[in-house]
Amino acid sequence: MVNSYGVIEGGVVVNAVLAEEDFAAEQGWVLLPEGVGPNWLYDGSTFSEPLPVVPTQQEQSDLRAAAYRQESDPLFFMSQRGEATLEEWQAKVAKIKARFPYPAE
Repeated sequence: MVNSYGVIEGGVVVNAVLAEEDFAAEQGWVLLPEGVGPNWLYDGSTFSEPLPVVPTQQEQSDLRAAAYRQESDPLFFMSQRGEATLEEWQAKVAKIKARFPYPAE
């Protein structure tokens, strides 16, 4: 019977493979419980959910820059023309910073 097996490296499921039981045993693969897949942790007997991926400051900075260009820059220029207020622009900047916090914040 074909089941889902995990290729484990360094205590982490690096790949999920469909295979017959004897072939999986020859490869040293481990039977995966339903819902378990790549990036899950394995201590030799128990699977646990993967650790959350924390974005780097550079990644957050890039996301902020894109959001500023799309969302806050237009408000800034509208405020310069009297079509919006500086407070609206500042509020948008604060929302973007909250949405994409730096790791130390």
